[in-house]
Amino acid sequence: MRAEILVTILTSSLFASAMTMIVSFVKSFFHARKVDSMVLFFIIKTMGTDAIFSGYVSPEDLRFLEECFAEYKRLGGNGFADTLMNRVRVLPLREDE
Repeated sequence: MRAEILVTILTSSLFASAMTMIVSFVKSFFHARKVDSMVLFFIIKTMGTDAIFSGYVSPEDLRFLEECFAEYKRLGGNGFADTLMNRVRVLPLREDE
């Protein structure tokens, strides 16, 4: 009896629809995380490289970069951003001219 109920549930269109919705949600969730990670990486790379080339970083930019970096790492960011941030952190602090 239990096996028949399980087969009925698994073959029902309602179950299939629910599973399709769940799979779609999970895929969009991970896609959104990947896009978020890519945007954060772009910000870190662009602002960090600019700061390195200018030879200093403003306190506001450093705070913003640290926030972006923390979120990027939480999303599973890679070592290149670590290296870049380590180089930015040792730059002199100076207001933008």
